[in-house]
Amino acid sequence: MAGIALVGFIASFINFIHLKMAWHLIIVRALDLITIVVPPALPATLTIGTNFALSRLKGKHIFCISPQRVNVGGKLDIMCFDKTGTLTEDGLDVLGVRVVSEDTGAFGDVLKDSMSFGHMTASETHPSLLQAAMYTMATCHSLRSVDEALVGDPLDFKMFEFTNWSFEEGTQCTGDGEDDESGLAPSTARPPDGQLELGVLKSFEFVSQLRRASVVVRQFGKKSGDIFVKGAPEAMREICAPESLPVDYEELLSHYTHKGYRVIGCATRHLKKLSWIKVQKMTREEMLVLGGVFARMSPDEKHELVEKLQSIDYSCGFCGDGANDCGALKAADVGISLSEAEASVAAPFTSRVFDIRCVLEVIKEGRAALVTSFSCFKYMSLYSAIQFTSVSFLYAKASNLGDFQFLFIDLLLILPIAIFMGWAGPARILHTKRPISGLVSRKVLTPLLGLMVICIGVQAMAYIAVREQPWYIPPEVGHDESDIKNSENTALFLTSCFEYIFSGVILNAGPPFRESTTRNWPFIATILLSLAMTLLMIAGPFKWLQKLMELTRMSWDYKLFLLGLGCLYLAAAWTFENEGIYHGRIVLPPTYPLRPPMFRFNTPNGRFEANREICLSISGHHEETWQPAWGVRTALVALRSFMETEARGQLGGLETTNDVRKRLANESGAWTCNICARSNAEIMKDYEKCCSDSDINGSDDPVPQELRLTWKDEMKPEDASGENKATEHISEDPELAEGLLCRRLDIILPRRNLTEQQATKPPRMQRHSNYRDHTLHQLITRLPTKQFHFG
Repeated sequence: MAGIALVGFIASFINFIHLKMAWHLIIVRALDLITIVVPPALPATLTIGTNFALSRLKGKHIFCISPQRVNVGGKLDIMCFDKTGTLTEDGLDVLGVRVVSEDTGAFGDVLKDSMSFGHMTASETHPSLLQAAMYTMATCHSLRSVDEALVGDPLDFKMFEFTNWSFEEGTQCTGDGEDDESGLAPSTARPPDGQLELGVLKSFEFVSQLRRASVVVRQFGKKSGDIFVKGAPEAMREICAPESLPVDYEELLSHYTHKGYRVIGCATRHLKKLSWIKVQKMTREEMLVLGGVFARMSPDEKHELVEKLQSIDYSCGFCGDGANDCGALKAADVGISLSEAEASVAAPFTSRVFDIRCVLEVIKEGRAALVTSFSCFKYMSLYSAIQFTSVSFLYAKASNLGDFQFLFIDLLLILPIAIFMGWAGPARILHTKRPISGLVSRKVLTPLLGLMVICIGVQAMAYIAVREQPWYIPPEVGHDESDIKNSENTALFLTSCFEYIFSGVILNAGPPFRESTTRNWPFIATILLSLAMTLLMIAGPFKWLQKLMELTRMSWDYKLFLLGLGCLYLAAAWTFENEGIYHGRIVLPPTYPLRPPMFRFNTPNGRFEANREICLSISGHHEETWQPAWGVRTALVALRSFMETEARGQLGGLETTNDVRKRLANESGAWTCNICARSNAEIMKDYEKCCSDSDINGSDDPVPQELRLTWKDEMKPEDASGENKATEHISEDPELAEGLLCRRLDIILPRRNLTEQQATKPPRMQRHSNYRDHTLHQLITRLPTKQFHFG
């Protein structure tokens, strides 16, 4: 943009000198081009979508303290959730207790209530394992008495409630001697009959890094004491004597955790002689051996996980509810905290609704805001190009646009259209693909440059045609001022008004990331009002309006010609943005996925031959490079990269120009399948409706750098070896390959199956050699110019 402004500045400067204009006018007019090419309103318009998204999120009780993270939410590859308290409900109930049998060394039957433990009496020596389990639940907790009611952690409360014991909170006083307890009133726990009393001498509350809590307890009237510990089963395994672990420890732990139960392990240790002062001086490390953490995630491991995902180019989100998630929430590209507070400094987003549905809302709003920002960027860039073209044509004869014409364009056309382009909300469902994340990318700039060329061509036609009219009024070259009221000015101004309006229509993004344009009624009203004002100026019934806008009279033939140019621009620009729809066939071998599938296109596309199996490194022509972990979906995604390559002797490949590919893309929608007798456009319409009705959530799979496959060049062996090197990295680590493939939000979020009425017609299956021939309508794809987007 700056380069275009510099070129325009130099060209206008030289032209004005040649026309012998005043120096102050030369400098002002030349500098005007810079403000036209680089509009000051561009940064503000890029934030329109973000501001609307923030407003909608606030209405859903989702607050944001970092607005720039809204757009980042539209680029998420993967979403991580804290399970406990986030994916699981706060409400807990105790299923039962399993105690180790001292006879068999294995876990006994499930004790479902406190009565199953029998009568709790004071033991002469150390308590039995059955008693120790009950004592642990009654004393190892962080409950406090407030207004004669116990409050604290829900897990602690449910476990204590299971015992039916009573709890009396004590006071912490300091004794005068080693065994002097006169100043001590420890917290005590008593069974229902009150014949036993346990005093809590020291309590080590739960620490998330250690994943355990512990207490030092002594029965009333005894010198000995006991240590009771509870926490994660993995933590118990690390601090207990190996010979004391039940023989079926791993088996039962796996059984309950895989069924979704929250499992808590308990352990005990008897202390023959216990001193009050020594107990108060004890540290956690002196009581228990510090164990390693595995299987479940500690707060630091959550943080590390997010950073590891980001290091391999994932855009990672994290959703959590607790203080131990702060590190991961801050490290994630998009952190969402579930909290009752209006905002949390621990995360960019805070949801007051304690539900993970907020994740979907943030992602949908992020995608809508991202698409809106790109649309506004392209619209403002195209607006600059249109105005730059108009002014450049007028500068050739020292003319210019009038002040009221500039105001009409900026205030009544550009500003309302740019604002209401961002008014549309996000799509109702999360689509299977993500929007483009790079502003300066070929997918954004190539269509934009094409539209600019069309704009220049349409204005050139209006400029040339008006100079041939018998009523043509040429501009008068003045020394101190520009001539505004002339035929060239009128023709280019009215033509550019159509281009501003129709550019907004073309660049206004709708599905799959935003609501349909038909639901954006402020935008529709703005477009209709802008068209009405432009048509009113063309018709010219009011002389005061013509005088205000400094317009000249034109013949009705030329007025209709300008109207036709506006329609021509709309048709040409709409065709340029159109996509191709292609029908294909996948042939799966009986041993799939151990052997690769075969691919063929039925629709002419200009890149591959129709009705012929194509040679790719992901197809059956090269089984040595196929990885079973890839699957058909990855192969389909990889086809997008092949559309931009050259054939160079590839089996089934074609060498065609871009114009041919564009023409075939425009014609592809009308192609009819000889099996189902339906056109591509009809099949795709039904398929998209099916996806919309089924509320399918997910995201598109971009081709990972490690899986950017290429076809094998049979004429150049070195290319094939290079390809093998590219795939060796994945084949060495199948887990990495699988992880790279699972870049879909629907891996985490539930996907509702299609009903029988919503399902499409089942694919046709045939026997062909030793293969199953599947005609998949889902292989129909959309291709903008040269790239695939799969439905």
